[in-house]
Amino acid sequence: MTTTAAAALTKTKTTTLQRDDACATCGRRLKTFKHAWVSATSKYCTKACATTHQEQTTTTTSSTSASSDDTKTQQRATCSACFAEQAITKRGALVAHGYTRPQQWHQNVGTCDGAGQMHFGTTQGRDYTQTLAQRVRDAAQGVDVNATDVLAGRAPVMGRKRIAGSRLYTMTAIENATQSQRQQYAATLTQQAQQMREHARELDAAVAKWIAVAPKTVRVEAKQTLLHMRDAGRRFGGKLCASSAMGALKGYTTSDVASVTCEKCKALIARRQKSTK
Repeated sequence: MTTTAAAALTKTKTTTLQRDDACATCGRRLKTFKHAWVSATSKYCTKACATTHQEQTTTTTSSTSASSDDTKTQQRATCSACFAEQAITKRGALVAHGYTRPQQWHQNVGTCDGAGQMHFGTTQGRDYTQTLAQRVRDAAQGVDVNATDVLAGRAPVMGRKRIAGSRLYTMTAIENATQSQRQQYAATLTQQAQQMREHARELDAAVAKWIAVAPKTVRVEAKQTLLHMRDAGRRFGGKLCASSAMGALKGYTTSDVASVTCEKCKALIARRQKSTK
């Protein structure tokens, strides 16, 4: 065992380490290497990874001390499914992300498959991408089979139907579908299967070019917790600004007017105070 001059790093044989020990920078298992670099708090697969991690730590510490109270540091990395840059948790997993729809009250109705998985810069993330590519290919085969069954009359023809009184649509089976409708729907399914196979090829290409990449630290705006005024006039309580009983039960509430951060609640409070004068 030899000691280097680089910030209390020790070069040691990986036979002395635990089986599941991983590099603090890239996430690779240390047991796949002959030697590892160990500090008082972390372990690394190479000296370069150790230097990178220490530089990031130094930069984060200096930027945090010089930052204002309205910002915070955030770790970001590439998603193993959508390949967009997203925030990650302390253990390196992707936070929930996807898309929202106005008619669905802005909740996350389309969560990405990569949410909760390790980021693509790690071996676990790479392996998940490889697994996802195979899942997409298997699903494409299923769509092809469905297209064949539709043409043969063994499967229903699906179409969009608007839900009464809303802007939402649902997929329903078309009764007594014509041969033209079957051909059109089968062609749509075939095109969908082709797109899925192309997506799988793109995932395979990303895995083939994979290299370990450490997360990067960025400064982002520190979001203030949205705190609503508790409405004592409601039968079941809830927030003051809600327009429905169900909506009133979502979010955090308080009875302290000074602590309220919701602008709608503040406006309603001001209106009530003005009317009582």
